[in-house]
Amino acid sequence: MTFLSLRLHPLRACLIALVACGLVLPVRTLAASTPTAAPSQGSLYAGPCAAGNSSYYTLDLAPGSTYTNCLNVANTTTAPMPVTAYPVDGLTGVTSGAVYSNEGVALRSAGTWISMKQQSYTLPPGVRTKIYFTIHVPSNATPGDHLAGVAIQPSHTSTSKGSLSITIVNRLVIATVIVVPGPAAVRFAIDSAQIEELQATHSASITTGLSNTGQLYGKSTVTIRIHNATYDKTNTLKLDNILPGDTIPYPFRWPYSIPVGTYSVTVTVRWHSQGETGTPESTTRTFTSTVASALKATKQNVEYVPEGSTSGVPVWVWILIGGILLVIIAAAVVITILVRRQRNLKQELRLSKL
Repeated sequence: MTFLSLRLHPLRACLIALVACGLVLPVRTLAASTPTAAPSQGSLYAGPCAAGNSSYYTLDLAPGSTYTNCLNVANTTTAPMPVTAYPVDGLTGVTSGAVYSNEGVALRSAGTWISMKQQSYTLPPGVRTKIYFTIHVPSNATPGDHLAGVAIQPSHTSTSKGSLSITIVNRLVIATVIVVPGPAAVRFAIDSAQIEELQATHSASITTGLSNTGQLYGKSTVTIRIHNATYDKTNTLKLDNILPGDTIPYPFRWPYSIPVGTYSVTVTVRWHSQGETGTPESTTRTFTSTVASALKATKQNVEYVPEGSTSGVPVWVWILIGGILLVIIAAAVVITILVRRQRNLKQELRLSKL
């Protein structure tokens, strides 16, 4: 009879058990606010020609300078694929985070700094093609972060069938963060705050106007307190990046019901002056808002800190960690049983040979 020798360090055994169960711990990357783009979209792949292991470019460029590089683009189908390449502006989405301008929309910011050597290509199947672009930084460019990108998309779009026709456009955007040297910092301003009904659902939402008046993009933590003589509720949420110079009307979903009445809405925004590092800073403003019809609590769809909590770690992370710990314990028990069973079998084999 043949026996399999099973000698595993306890920590290694637990890691193997985790991999076998398909569990992965969530990891936050350093990219202080650096927007990234997926390297592939169906049958189309794109990535920087020279950016290390990153899926985007980060470039330190002085005013008046010129920079040329390329994208590696591949067609993974078995037929030639016509594609279009064009520059895009980096924008802030309504709920924060980086998005990019659509094809045909007039460029207004750093997208105007990018020119393409060629805009139309036919990609051979299974072959990488280099698509070149050049960045011309204006001589009057302001210090700080400037987000743009190069979009690659198939020239032929697909249209869904049926009574409702939908045109589907798949595209890749390789982000380009251009950092112009000079004094720069993140700085947020609170422009407005209004209690509103969320899209005719009778649910509570606090539409808050937030602006990044600084020169660097960055994330923030926003605390909203709604209060009057008989009501006092607070909610804290973490936002993604807001780009320099951008303003968004963030629709905060309020997790508590709000009766009819007039309320003070106090908004506090906290951030670090250099993105995720630097000096902690904050600003606070209070507005008055009237609720004419009672609003019900709205289910959260963003990361938030429950009222009374002193931790910025969302509840789902603690639940996931608890589940992983349970799996580790179960894996350790199973491995211990297997090791003991193997030892018993080896002992029985020795006795049988006597």
